[in-house]
Amino acid sequence: MDVTPTLNGMKVSRWTLAFNDPAFERQFQKSWTKLTALTNKIWVTIGLGFYAVFTLLLLVFLPKYCHDFLWIRYEITIPLLLVTQIPVYFQSRFERILDPLYFIGMSLSFGTALFLFVATHRDHNLIYLFEMATIYVFGQHYNRVLFKQSLVFSVLAVSATMTAISIEPGLIPIPFVPAIFAVTAHGLAGIFSGYGREFFVRRNYLSQQTFTAEVARNAKLTDEANAASESKSRFLAIVGHELRTPLNAIIGYTEAIRAGIYGPLTDGRVNDAITDIHGSGERLLTIVDDVLELTNAEQGTIDLEESTFDLAALIGELQSSFESECTRKGIALYVIVDQDLPSLSADPRLVRRILSNLLSNALKYTGKGGEIWLTAGAVDDGALCIWIKDTGIGIAPDKLERVMEVFGQVEDGVDRRDEGIGIGLPLTRSLIELHGGSFSVESEEGRGTRVRLTFPAERVIAGQSPTPLPSSNAA
Repeated sequence: MDVTPTLNGMKVSRWTLAFNDPAFERQFQKSWTKLTALTNKIWVTIGLGFYAVFTLLLLVFLPKYCHDFLWIRYEITIPLLLVTQIPVYFQSRFERILDPLYFIGMSLSFGTALFLFVATHRDHNLIYLFEMATIYVFGQHYNRVLFKQSLVFSVLAVSATMTAISIEPGLIPIPFVPAIFAVTAHGLAGIFSGYGREFFVRRNYLSQQTFTAEVARNAKLTDEANAASESKSRFLAIVGHELRTPLNAIIGYTEAIRAGIYGPLTDGRVNDAITDIHGSGERLLTIVDDVLELTNAEQGTIDLEESTFDLAALIGELQSSFESECTRKGIALYVIVDQDLPSLSADPRLVRRILSNLLSNALKYTGKGGEIWLTAGAVDDGALCIWIKDTGIGIAPDKLERVMEVFGQVEDGVDRRDEGIGIGLPLTRSLIELHGGSFSVESEEGRGTRVRLTFPAERVIAGQSPTPLPSSNAA
């Protein structure tokens, strides 16, 4: 059974605890050696130090066994363990042989204690049994012992001890069954302890590597996305500027032809064609201007030309320019503005563009007999709010987020019923946020849409004479 892959198909085997990629396994072992270097030095130094000091205490309290303690610990066990632990202090040189060398040291130390347990006089056997347990615990919980080595060591040590006790039960002065049970439990505890420790370390290492890889991948994707966005913005800016020149020429020439500069138009069909060309050119120029404005907003290259102006007067101008189209489509336009509506410190050209976009949207999606409401007034926190509400087709809740995306459309495909490329609302949001304001949309399919614009209190100017509004042609 294997853990679910988390890094390019990487797995940790639940049986061997090895990664399925040999290169990744080597990387893990090298990393583990490096990360646990200080811990290993502390463990070895303190462990052997306590082992040696404890021997001196035993000499004081158990002088009868002084000779056994001294020679088994100072002449066999400690020298063996010290030799095997030299690589701990020079890991860069002995990294490859550190694990097998320590495994050999544990086995020799334990084997020596076991041999003495069997070969020496019976009244000292508990001492050697205690020595085996000490070596076993010290070895099993050493951080650098891999589980597979720990497993082999445990099986060999427990099997050898059980074999010795089984052949000669009189080796220990306790009943046979409890002795075998204790030895087996000791071995299983060491095995499961080593397994749990290494499995956790490997899973944690794999998670860290996965996280690091995902961070690097996300950083790369972000860089690619930023590069793509910059390329898109540059492309749109270049195309937009290149389109403006011929479009202005088309619009200018059609206006001149309609004005009779090049002679009277006697054929009504030609006049209608010129009118259509002029209207199409203006519509296309509006789209190009919106794309350029949105591109500049995304790149942060729009400079606000701020002034304090009469917002009520600007709304009045927009009402006049939209009333004829509303009348033609049979739509009622209602404008309600607070009588003492304060002036606004903002870029009047961009504010006019914001409101024009929203009124155009409302007009586009509201059918005959519908209503459009524009209201404006100060709110309790000193901010200034403008609401534009229509009774048009509305937007389904699951599509509302889509229309707020650049080039997002309620309808998909090229056979859409409504014109536009889907940048009106994103552009409006960008322009209002550029003023430090906020933008929200509420809509329900079949019942219309309500848009709220909020300009922060610091842009609301009361009791100050506004400057004259720029010409609407600047919008």
